[in-house]
Amino acid sequence: MKESLGYWKAEDCKKISEAAGLFIYFSYELLEESDKLKQQGKELESDKIAEGGVALSQVAANYAKTFEAFCKR
Repeated sequence: MKESLGYWKAEDCKKISEAAGLFIYFSYELLEESDKLKQQGKELESDKIAEGGVALSQVAANYAKTFEAFCKR
């Protein structure tokens, strides 16, 4: 019934949720690596890695919004 209202199937929602969590995890890992590089004085490398971390966190936020729109019941 809920699928006819525009909600996605539970298994699809689970995949979206898991993907969001995965992107958050990798974002955190990149930001940690960026911090280590910055402490070593490798500013340029650190900034590039940090940009990747921020980009992944934005992807995670998009997945979370998708989950909220189509899966939250």
